[in-house]
Amino acid sequence: QGKAIETEEMYKKALEINPKNEDVYKNLGDIYWAQSKIKEAEEMYKNVSVINPKNEWAYNILGNIYRSQGKMKEAEEMYKNVSEINSKNEVAYNSLGEIYRVQNKYKEAEEMYKKVLEINPENEGAYNFLGNIYRAQGKTKEAKEMWEKVIQLNPKNDYAYVGLGDAYRAQGKAKEAEEMCKKVLELNPSNGDVYTILGDISIDLGKYTEALDYYKTYLVKNSANALAVYNLARAFMFLKRYDEAVTYFESAIANNPPVNFDAHLYLAECYEKLGKNELAEQQKTLYYNSLFNKALSEHKAGKLNEAISLYETILKQYPDDIRSYFAMAYAFMDLKKYNEAITYFNKTLELKPDYHEVHYYLSVCYKGLGDDKNSNMQLELFNKPAQQ
Repeated sequence: QGKAIETEEMYKKALEINPKNEDVYKNLGDIYWAQSKIKEAEEMYKNVSVINPKNEWAYNILGNIYRSQGKMKEAEEMYKNVSEINSKNEVAYNSLGEIYRVQNKYKEAEEMYKKVLEINPENEGAYNFLGNIYRAQGKTKEAKEMWEKVIQLNPKNDYAYVGLGDAYRAQGKAKEAEEMCKKVLELNPSNGDVYTILGDISIDLGKYTEALDYYKTYLVKNSANALAVYNLARAFMFLKRYDEAVTYFESAIANNPPVNFDAHLYLAECYEKLGKNELAEQQKTLYYNSLFNKALSEHKAGKLNEAISLYETILKQYPDDIRSYFAMAYAFMDLKKYNEAITYFNKTLELKPDYHEVHYYLSVCYKGLGDDKNSNMQLELFNKPAQQ
């Protein structure tokens, strides 16, 4: 620490002699960066870029500083400066790709990683990230091609095998997925995440005892992972070890209530098998309330398609739920999908004929379709109770 302070003072004196020495500003920036004095480091690197606007290294470091602070817009600007100065700087394109990827801007991220590969066709990291991008978009075939390319470049890249395992599983090829993930354990037994994937694959294959072992291994170092606890509970349930399943389902829900709404249904099933019907009904009610409240939350946030998907999930379990039919119809109406809205508003009336407020919304939907006749008819039905 004393030597760093002494060196810092030496550089400051050098600046008194020559205030435009960019190397000194760079060295001071390095010292501050190493000491986690981010603000001071930023100031030094900015001075470098002012003295020499073509110093791509300074812009790159500034980009790293902004990215570490979550200032993605500012970081993006810095990396773009680098690429304008040097169109062959693969580090800048890679950093831009990462910025876009974490913001789910997949098209822009894909473009950046492809630029990296134009500069360096053997950059396995770019192929790996492209695989992640394609997989996130459901482009499983393209994702597999990227991870296969990674393995061609580096047969010991365990993350690529994890990606391939996930892709095979998404295609319903559980045995191939299992083979890929076991390869990961050969290459890197400390890769903890693969144990949960192998647990999931084992459940797919009906190997519930093996699934237990994989989840337990993972939870030794990741005991707070509610999703892994939930999956462990599922394995116990499939083995008809209901008491143990109950323990782990309750733990998963307690540690992270929204871990998976199905946990309440599974827990209800376990209670029924144990003859605890009252507790089973409580869990079914919790399942319904949790799912419906989540749907309403998504609806209010303007995530209408997500809300509709949740309403559909509820209706699979509760096919006569009036609230879900009405709420789903309302979501379709907000999307201006009036035909679908009319279908579900009519289903609401079928289940509850005296729900006269529905007539008003049907009037709005018909109006949106340009059907004034039916719109006026529904408006009359809505106003009728008020006239009596």
